[in-house]
Amino acid sequence: MSLCKRRANQSAENQSEELQGLNFTQIDPEEESTFDTNNELSKSNPKKPPRDKKVKSSYLRSLFSGSRVVYYKLLLKMEFAYSSSSHIDFPNLSNSPLFMLGQSYSKSNDSIPERAWSDFLTDFRSCFWFTYRKNFIRIEPSGLTSDVGWGCMLRSGQMLLSQALIYHYFGRSFRIFDLLRNSDDSDDNNNRDAKIQRYFNILDSFIDYPDKPYSIHNIAEGGLRFGKDIGEWFGPATIAQVLEGLVEQQFDIYHEFCMYVSVDSCVYLDRVQDLCSRSNFNSNSNNKGKEKEGDREEEQEEEENKNWKSMLIVIPVRLGLDKLNDIYVNILKEMFKFPQSMGILGGKPRSSYYFIGCQDESILYLDPHVLQATVSSNFEEEKKKGGEEGSVFNSYYCSNPKKMSFLELDPSMAFAFYCKTRRDFEDWCERSKEMSERLGTTVFNIEKRTPEYLIKKKEVITKEKFFSDDEDEVVFL
Repeated sequence: MSLCKRRANQSAENQSEELQGLNFTQIDPEEESTFDTNNELSKSNPKKPPRDKKVKSSYLRSLFSGSRVVYYKLLLKMEFAYSSSSHIDFPNLSNSPLFMLGQSYSKSNDSIPERAWSDFLTDFRSCFWFTYRKNFIRIEPSGLTSDVGWGCMLRSGQMLLSQALIYHYFGRSFRIFDLLRNSDDSDDNNNRDAKIQRYFNILDSFIDYPDKPYSIHNIAEGGLRFGKDIGEWFGPATIAQVLEGLVEQQFDIYHEFCMYVSVDSCVYLDRVQDLCSRSNFNSNSNNKGKEKEGDREEEQEEEENKNWKSMLIVIPVRLGLDKLNDIYVNILKEMFKFPQSMGILGGKPRSSYYFIGCQDESILYLDPHVLQATVSSNFEEEKKKGGEEGSVFNSYYCSNPKKMSFLELDPSMAFAFYCKTRRDFEDWCERSKEMSERLGTTVFNIEKRTPEYLIKKKEVITKEKFFSDDEDEVVFL
């Protein structure tokens, strides 16, 4: 093993514990990610590492001389070493419980808000944050090199899909610091290294390059099928259908992960069965022997899960004409409590956000309307740069949650849910029906059979304009 590689490994291992307690924050997107070779991850002052504008290329060249996983570990550590609570623009939250994508958080007694809500911040910080970018490779034939002014819904869709993939591979309990924890067990460490590789593979699939599966290029071009020119705004239904098509093209993942996009505010069980079944497995388990009935049920469930794809459900709806009807506010709040919740794609007219939680009468979101320079996660390309741009990592995270009133929402939106297993989907169906009965209203339906007109030809929503001007066929008044 080379000296550089040994040093990189040693640095990666020595700093893990020190970084566990650091607060998170988003680095100013106008500042470059930089690092000083003389003081990297300094033990004497780990919370305030140097922020020079230039990185001595010899340092990052030494990182690249090691393995890719070692490099990824150090990107993580460099990112969180820059964290400082002074950068957090924390919203004014009440003492009420806060719900984020199916998780409930309560405020502690700490007087500093970012510490009082540290568990929530850890979860929030673990979400990918996709924003406007500039100077990416041109999207042909338009020649566009930035998505400023038109790409906010495309970025919101990227955040939704990336979050679903994180939950698919790592589970809902995943937090970004899980990738930094060491173990005395070599198998655990090897498993962690594999997770790091998987994690960066997910991020890499969204980078703004034409050959990346979920890049701005492929999403914008996918909109052409739905009557959207490149550079034209998407609505919630359009972005959902485009992402559904892109996921179907990824054969390495489509055998285990799929998307269901509703076109009429209904989820049809027969279509779910066809979409999620990996094979025609036989669920007949009427074997004799009551003493082993529990074991057989567990085996049957395990077998069914093996033959069942995980599924991201997206349901575009319109809850009012020009503005959100307030009778739906409680049902929106309730859906954030579902363990399957993946948030809401929506926003204000001509401004899209990815809504990930709520508290009282406010809804919390990630805002894509921040312009940042295009970066690459390509290993060899970054190596050639000699480290001038340092980490490509920190601009994909945000520590500043924002909030707005539910009543400010545009009525056109899309609900999203992730169901890992068949049992998970059945639980979602039960919760949805119970919620509608309890609240006395509904925003989508679950039906057994797909109508004939949808079987003959899958409907494509092409009339959608943008939020308040959308011409969805189903409108809840």
